Amino acid sequence: MNGQAPSILILDRHIRPDGTLFNELKALGYLVIAAESVDRSFESVHAIRPDIILADLQMPGLNGLAILEALTEVKPEAAFISITDNNPEGLDAAVEALENGAFAYCTRPLNLKEIQTVIRHALRQQRLLLENQGLVESIQQSYTELSREVADRKRTEEVLAERTAALATLGELASEIAHELNNPLAAVMTFAHLLKSQELPGVAGEDVEKIFTEAQRAAKVVHNLLAFARRNEPDKAYADVVGAVDRALSLKGRELSANKIEVKTDYESGLPKTMVDEHQLTQVFLNIIANADQTMTEHRGGGNLWIRGWREGSSLRFSFRDDGPGISEENKEKIFDPFFTTKKEGKGTGLGLSMCQRMVRAHGGRIWVESIEGEGTTFHVELPIERPEGLAGLEGLEGLEGLAGLDGTGAGEGEKGGKIKGRWILVVDDEAVFTDPLCRILSREGHVVEVARDGEEAWRAIGRQRYECILMDVRMPGMGGKELYRRIKENDEGLARRVIFATGDTLNPETQEFLESTGNAWLGKPFSVEELESRIQECLAQQA
Repeated sequence: MNGQAPSILILDRHIRPDGTLFNELKALGYLVIAAESVDRSFESVHAIRPDIILADLQMPGLNGLAILEALTEVKPEAAFISITDNNPEGLDAAVEALENGAFAYCTRPLNLKEIQTVIRHALRQQRLLLENQGLVESIQQSYTELSREVADRKRTEEVLAERTAALATLGELASEIAHELNNPLAAVMTFAHLLKSQELPGVAGEDVEKIFTEAQRAAKVVHNLLAFARRNEPDKAYADVVGAVDRALSLKGRELSANKIEVKTDYESGLPKTMVDEHQLTQVFLNIIANADQTMTEHRGGGNLWIRGWREGSSLRFSFRDDGPGISEENKEKIFDPFFTTKKEGKGTGLGLSMCQRMVRAHGGRIWVESIEGEGTTFHVELPIERPEGLAGLEGLEGLEGLAGLDGTGAGEGEKGGKIKGRWILVVDDEAVFTDPLCRILSREGHVVEVARDGEEAWRAIGRQRYECILMDVRMPGMGGKELYRRIKENDEGLARRVIFATGDTLNPETQEFLESTGNAWLGKPFSVEELESRIQECLAQQA
């Protein structure tokens, strides 16, 4: 009815448009249409779609039930009120009509008040039915939406379970790959260091320098891959965040140039250093830059990337703005969700920005995005300015980088005259290509160096000779580093404290747990010669 006057269609051979009933109903505000034949009634039903149908069950050529069925088929929700003669035949027809869906019946002679009352009840019931129908439809819609949501959540949980299992497998695979790559990389870097120390002339010296630089680069690639597969707390040092941005740009430099991405940087002068994990931040910036590169390249075959850095109160803020396609409002809400990606199948895992958020939050900072679809995207990274513990109250700290640990160097560096030399050192590792150059470097420092290829050989050597320091791998054929360390600790706790672990298996959870449980120093392959010498000196100093 929708606020309009209720409409009534009258199909009765005795009621005429100028009759009393017609006029009385019209006077009550109803829209009344009279049809003198069944054909005319069908035309009227299609034309006005009445709310009430008053129909004579004894029209010539069509019985009452056929009239009821035909009219309600056109408009099922219409209330059908039958009109019949007050005789056995007429009453039987009225009862049969009620049994087949009619709302009520009236007998001749017609009583106006009775008809008004029946019409009023019919309209009320019709209104209630429509309201109930609306409620039912609403419930059905809610049920459908809930069922869809449950199904979507179930599918999401299944996908998450599959991807979690895949990530676990990937982590195991990454651990194996890292172990296999790190050992030869450590050997390459160590041999290159030996060659560099010989100061070869001309092109040979330049080639050695390139070998060493590229080996370091490969080591960083492995390190970067491992960082995505593990969830570790940031290893903070006092550093320049701009340097992490520039390193990320350097890593992507070739691709940005090839993809016609023009990069413009604008850093506020005198930005202070802060306590950060440079490696993790490099990964954050690298991911943001890579996403901008990919979206702009796919969208328009190139573009512009503006990078700004400035101080905002007690924080450092960096923004990365591109002129790519932008991000929809819907996707902006989910962009940091794990496994969410807008990239094509096989182009991304949806973990990049989620891990970026985790890393930035681990630094006490925040990361957010601003974007208008079609107008580009800006990522913001904000980090707190923190000073090293014990020096938080000092001003002008930027000039103190030479203090031990502030610039990433050990306290022993630069104190050549104070180095401890001439000590017995045992190197336990099954990779001869790694131990050979290592022994030459340590021997050059004046130490007496012996090598054992596995735990059994090392245990026999320890029974023959007293060593001031032991450098051992964790994973070896036969008796590995864990069992050897256990035996050493049971026999000589002092010597056990002078064990330095060197391993390329730092991603393996069991290896991580073992290293943490010992409390001993350890080196992750590949490591620099400076790191090795620093650890050796720290170890020997325990006896000095």
